[in-house]
Amino acid sequence: MFYIKLNKIKILNNREFLGKGEVQIMSFITTGNEQLPQLQGFYKAMNQKEKEEWTRSMVETVLGWRILTPVYKIRDHHQLFFGDTGFVVFKSETIPEDFNWQLLAIELDEKTRQNADLAEMICSKENNHSKIINFIQNHPGGLNPIPGVVNLIIEIVARALPKVFKNDRDDQIGLFIASLNRKEHYPHGCRDRQDVPDLSGNMFVDYSIFGFENSVV
Repeated sequence: MFYIKLNKIKILNNREFLGKGEVQIMSFITTGNEQLPQLQGFYKAMNQKEKEEWTRSMVETVLGWRILTPVYKIRDHHQLFFGDTGFVVFKSETIPEDFNWQLLAIELDEKTRQNADLAEMICSKENNHSKIINFIQNHPGGLNPIPGVVNLIIEIVARALPKVFKNDRDDQIGLFIASLNRKEHYPHGCRDRQDVPDLSGNMFVDYSIFGFENSVV
């Protein structure tokens, strides 16, 4: 088993001029071990419009996996603690050889934001609909394209979200990006780090990794 956990996030500036703000945390980890049940519906789609609808549905599912519940009344220099055990943002039956992680914190001006609306905005940017559709069509079902599709959607979502919020009323609070590999960063399946700065210097992250090989009986 393998777990990646968030333990604490410290925010220096909440990007809210009136004091308290609402923060949305989004975590995207790319390894491709997750299932995507909508893929079968995509293969059964009869025309381009139906395929685009299934694509939006798949993007919405990926968003749902990775968007944490919004946290309210966040002030400058606030620290978000995820209990005494941390919060699992990724788990896998096996220890991956490597993974990429993008952690995004957004100050939401809108009190309600639906995943379906986000999915629509993401799909409409940079012709992302076509990128996903072409990838699936070029990798027939018999070749098990699910991991590749999941990875592609995660990458597209992670790349598009900062642009979506930049063009909206929402302000980016922090963006943490990391690439880790087993040999260098968690050779024994464990890693624990505190106060790791993000790209902006406005957010600091505590996280831990714990993995072990399942014994074969």
